[in-house]
Amino acid sequence: MYARSKSGLSSDNIKFDRKHENDFRITSDRPYYILRPETVETFYILHHLTKDPIYREWGWEIFQSIECFCRTDAAYGSL
Repeated sequence: MYARSKSGLSSDNIKFDRKHENDFRITSDRPYYILRPETVETFYILHHLTKDPIYREWGWEIFQSIECFCRTDAAYGSL
């Protein structure tokens, strides 16, 4: 979801849909990202448990997207 979105960040609410070309779609009732860290934390844990570098790479990609799209001069904001 993260890698296939334009911003590199996933909406807080998505719907899995086999009919949709990407297998999922962002729902219209909550099409925003609110700086939730659970995904990156999960990648951190998976990397340390499995030693597979893909999880570290995925976490780094999300971090870069947060820096690019959510960082302001004063703080980080949601999309």
